[in-house]
Amino acid sequence: MPATPATSPRWPASIAHQPQIDGLQITPHEPHLRTDMERGPARVRRTSSSLLGMVRAAWEIEGDDMITWDAWYRTTLGEGARWFWLPVYWPAGYQDHLVRHRGVPSISLLYDTVWRIEVELDVRRGPPPSAETAAGLASEGAAFFTTFGDALHRAIHVILPGADT
Repeated sequence: MPATPATSPRWPASIAHQPQIDGLQITPHEPHLRTDMERGPARVRRTSSSLLGMVRAAWEIEGDDMITWDAWYRTTLGEGARWFWLPVYWPAGYQDHLVRHRGVPSISLLYDTVWRIEVELDVRRGPPPSAETAAGLASEGAAFFTTFGDALHRAIHVILPGADT
């Protein structure tokens, strides 16, 4: 069954979704296939229309939350085979992304009832911003620096020279 917002499960609400910072690593997948030619430039073509990335993450989970996670992983995700929704930290902050386990999670008992779960997840990234959105973001940044530059210029050349009098 394809992963869609309606059919994909979510990370269990009772378990904190934020991974340990030292255990978070984002790696974009190579979206192109390059073929060197005997003559002329290499051919480059896109391998997929889906934007994927890979995230390595780790969580420390206590007691009953570990029981909840284990049951969710085994039953809801079918031992990690299904895509699911997880808030993933990306450059724009935490955003919901469809993710799927790349292999079997590494689970270790840290102490008493605290468990550490380390996983590699495939991440379906959202579509890139439209040209209009990107242009809007760029113009907002330009407007900030223009306003800041004008204020700095006024302070240096108008306000500060007048402070001596």
